[in-house]
Amino acid sequence: MHMSKRGSHYLRYAVWQAAQACLWHNEELTAYYRKKRGEGKPHGVAMGALCRKLLGRVYVILKEQRPYTIR
Repeated sequence: MHMSKRGSHYLRYAVWQAAQACLWHNEELTAYYRKKRGEGKPHGVAMGALCRKLLGRVYVILKEQRPYTIR
């Protein structure tokens, strides 16, 4: 499966930048990225997986209307 290029490229860029910030500030998501890299995934594929995980968290936060807490 590959990343879809449909939809807003501005939104895709914003999510990519948010995932990049997670690499610097969120240890749990950084560990997930390193796990993907350890599996032999290239940087872009690992970042795509990180974006997907981050969007899942955003969805739950918006759906349940609760604040985001770092574990």
